[in-house]
Amino acid sequence: MTTPEEESLIESIVAAMPTMVTPRESMTDVSQGRRLSRASIEFFQRETKRHSRSSMTTRNKENQFLIDDEGKLRDEYILKRASVNKPALLKSIPLLADLSEASSIRHVDGWVLTQLLLSGYAKLASKIDELNRINVFPIADGDTGANMKVCLKLPTRNLLLDPDDNILAVASNMAADVLLNGQGNSGTILSHFFVSLAEEIRALAKDQLSIDEFASCLVNTGDKMSGAVPNPVEGTLLSVSRDACLKLKEAGHFETLHDFLQAWHAHAQKELRKTPDQLIVDGVKVLEKAGVVDSGAAGFVYCVEGMWLAAQGKLPEATDVNLFKTVKMSADEDAS
Repeated sequence: MTTPEEESLIESIVAAMPTMVTPRESMTDVSQGRRLSRASIEFFQRETKRHSRSSMTTRNKENQFLIDDEGKLRDEYILKRASVNKPALLKSIPLLADLSEASSIRHVDGWVLTQLLLSGYAKLASKIDELNRINVFPIADGDTGANMKVCLKLPTRNLLLDPDDNILAVASNMAADVLLNGQGNSGTILSHFFVSLAEEIRALAKDQLSIDEFASCLVNTGDKMSGAVPNPVEGTLLSVSRDACLKLKEAGHFETLHDFLQAWHAHAQKELRKTPDQLIVDGVKVLEKAGVVDSGAAGFVYCVEGMWLAAQGKLPEATDVNLFKTVKMSADEDAS
């Protein structure tokens, strides 16, 4: 739930600009059937940035995030995030960055990273039944899609409830929340991915990154993925997330976010198509035999695909508040 101070901020923003995007409003003016302007987005960003910075006062910004100076996870940070991972009202989806303008986006800050993660989750959430159906490895229990959704749902929602323009703050919050919500084999691997990404972003000590710097963080994250589980298996979520990131090194320079997402999506799709030949159990290509690709790997690639679709303005799912609703709701609470 929002605090009284946040309520006051929201009210002042709405009073100053009635068509403003806030966490309480949709990115689309439903009554007019039109997208809100870039000026509205920028106004919301400035106001939220000013509010978040004024609340920090004397605390050391660098010491508030997930990774400490020795590269270790802060237990107190994770415990603090645990209090955030509970039902909260989200009646509409805010637009923190317009990814359809990716051809002109040359930096990744907290706004852009949040919008990317939202887009990835939105695409994944639309494919849960398919991912459950093709779940073959390590156990054909039909829950990989559901596990990945649980792993990413609250972490993504939390980024919208508590937006931040600092890329390290967003990466840290996402990593801590995925650690708290992850379940199953996919949860373990995704936790490793997001913690590693937060580590790489922290090493650069910047509020925002160039596209090349962000790509480099993903390359280094990919390089760490083999350590996610004791016995990594090829043709799975682990290997596809690893190789799709490592392949970014071959592309060289990325001028814009559009260029980067196009390349990452192409690499991810190519690696996913390899999984039926790569995953071999007791001499049997189990995915090829079942006529499917790896479910966890497909979930990861759907996340990347969601980002790429958003960059083309082709992801209406990202504006659907039902993304974060639960099956069971109390009488006085209609969203979570």
